[in-house]
Amino acid sequence: MKKNSKSFVSSGKSCNFALAIQLWVVWSLGYGVMVTLQILVLSFLVRIRVSQQSKES
Repeated sequence: MKKNSKSFVSSGKSCNFALAIQLWVVWSLGYGVMVTLQILVLSFLVRIRVSQQSKES
């Protein structure tokens, strides 16, 4: 009985570790996507401003 309970606990610890790694990967990918979107939107807004300024001149 003790062997089964020990293996269950150790598998639970490895499961928690795997879950933590998965959460970290998802968070970092989400952060990377957010930063990429901000860069793309900023460059788009700069292009609009530059084109508006050149039309006014």
